[in-house]
Amino acid sequence: MKLINKQSLFIQVSRIKGLLLVSLYSHLCLAATFSHDFDSVNDKTTINTFVLQSSGESATFEGGWIDSLGKGTLYHSGLRSWMIVPTGSLGSTGTSTGNGSITFGAGAISVTAYLRAENTTTSANYQLLEQGGGVVLSGVIPHEGDAQDGSKWLELKHTIAAGAAKLEKIVITDVTGDMIAVDDLSFVVPDQETGSDETSDNSNNTNDNTSDDGGSSSGALSVWLLVLLVLFGGLFRGKFFRGIVSRGAYKH
Repeated sequence: MKLINKQSLFIQVSRIKGLLLVSLYSHLCLAATFSHDFDSVNDKTTINTFVLQSSGESATFEGGWIDSLGKGTLYHSGLRSWMIVPTGSLGSTGTSTGNGSITFGAGAISVTAYLRAENTTTSANYQLLEQGGGVVLSGVIPHEGDAQDGSKWLELKHTIAAGAAKLEKIVITDVTGDMIAVDDLSFVVPDQETGSDETSDNSNNTNDNTSDDGGSSSGALSVWLLVLLVLFGGLFRGKFFRGIVSRGAYKH
């Protein structure tokens, strides 16, 4: 009867260890996802550099603006998108270089975005760059006259291979004709703590040097928890099997 009780206890402890290890692995491999459809952003009606934040991750936008112009073809969802126009002055909107970029915070392991040109007179090129400047993807942004798919939106989607450099930015160049729209942007950044959504302009940005000791403490606690689990499991198995042998459990 004692042997059965010990076997039952061993099974229960093993199950608990398994659950704790799964929880620990999830904590250590935490990844944050930036996701924005731009609909919650107040209109940024001048060509500017600004930062948007989502789930504690940031993206920097350069060379365009966010607005609702009442033309449904410019929005993959909702009523706003990030837009770039050709080179030149646009009065109160500012002066465009015909280029724009979106930088993924500290670097992403995957990215999804939707791109399109406003009409058949519009053309532009795009590149997805990795950290270090390497080109991962590139091509021409489709417009209403293209037949790539029914909606004429280009789905830019990529996940890096294990060990590859992180993704750094989307670059849009050589915009001619009318507007280029980018909508429903999301990217995943590994090993980051999540936070609240917020937006900010570069002109109002301040550096917050306050460190978050909670993340470091959690990491250290996780390591000690893993060590204790391994030691406890080893001691328990050692005592358990020595008990079986000493009682002649394997004798016939």
